[in-house]
Amino acid sequence: MKYWAYRVAEALANLLPLAVAYAVAIASVHVLLVLTPGRFSGLRGNLTHVVGDVSPRRLRGLVRANARNMGRSWVDVLRMSRPSGCARRLDIEGMDHLSGALDRGRGVVMVCTHIGPWDAGLVAFNADAGRVAVLAEALRPPRLFEHLRRGRAALGVTVIPIDVAAIREADADAARRIGVGALRQVFGELRANGTVAIAIDRDLTGTGVPIEFFGLPTPIPLGVVDIAMRCNAALVPAWSVRQGGRLCLHALPEIRYDVDAPRDAEVRKVARTVLAAFEPVIAAHADQWHVLDPIWPIAPPPRTRLGLLRHAP
Repeated sequence: MKYWAYRVAEALANLLPLAVAYAVAIASVHVLLVLTPGRFSGLRGNLTHVVGDVSPRRLRGLVRANARNMGRSWVDVLRMSRPSGCARRLDIEGMDHLSGALDRGRGVVMVCTHIGPWDAGLVAFNADAGRVAVLAEALRPPRLFEHLRRGRAALGVTVIPIDVAAIREADADAARRIGVGALRQVFGELRANGTVAIAIDRDLTGTGVPIEFFGLPTPIPLGVVDIAMRCNAALVPAWSVRQGGRLCLHALPEIRYDVDAPRDAEVRKVARTVLAAFEPVIAAHADQWHVLDPIWPIAPPPRTRLGLLRHAP
């Protein structure tokens, strides 16, 4: 069912003019916001933590703006069979940081967050400026994920799958074996002086280590940093945002690390440095940071007299 729903949406998105496809997606997201607000509770909580003490009205506006950009990003993904259109709308800032890191010949881990139209940005980048593989969660059903993987491969994007659902369901030894398969592919790309994009802001497997992020410790997957250090690869923070109808890919100078330092402590320190680099970016583009799962614990609603009466025996 999910597979055919996606294929129908994909066909419609490519049939309609871009502006109309965006409008349909935005309207659909607004309907979901009204009919199923619980789906967006994680996003609402995350944005509340990022922007701090703002009025309820401003927060609602931010959530709606985020949802609108999310709808546009869905359309960008559905229309990836038109890479030339994406490439014509791409600007790159910090390309020298990526090319300089690649000149060292040890590969680049492009550490990223779920901000902006990242999928479309990678496709556009691969079509115009370079080659980047991406470590991605294997979606279910497998038929849908394989369709997405083949589509990106046709556009020059190598998708390295990691079966998060299987890892969560398996025992420790089996989970480790599943993860090793994905890591072998990542190491292969880096040792061939390739670039691999890996996100750091979602603890998909539930094995993250508490690291400070926007002032509070939260589980962070340290594998992205550990992978870079094991291969002595450059660690370059990068993100893609939507600006005035165009896509802009930004890259920062690489984050340095000490390969001779105690591994665990160095990985944690570098991960915190990476997160600190992303904090002002996320704060400035909170309307494009699309993380629906709660990153920090969601505070319970305040206890009011009406609430107490509702739950009275």
